[in-house]
Amino acid sequence: MSQQDIGETYKQINEAEKRADALEKMLDQLDAKMDSILQETESINKVDTNGKEAADAEKKD
Repeated sequence: MSQQDIGETYKQINEAEKRADALEKMLDQLDAKMDSILQETESINKVDTNGKEAADAEKKD
């Protein structure tokens, strides 16, 4: 393996690491968005459940 081959390989590794870092950042952002959506959905479901329970309690009275 020549010095040029080693240099080219090193360059390719660095580029691949940069791409991997960028992909990891995007995955972290996606994960954060999914967590936010899940929390919002759980909050909406909780409000719906609480509202339904309150309405059912009023019907019983």
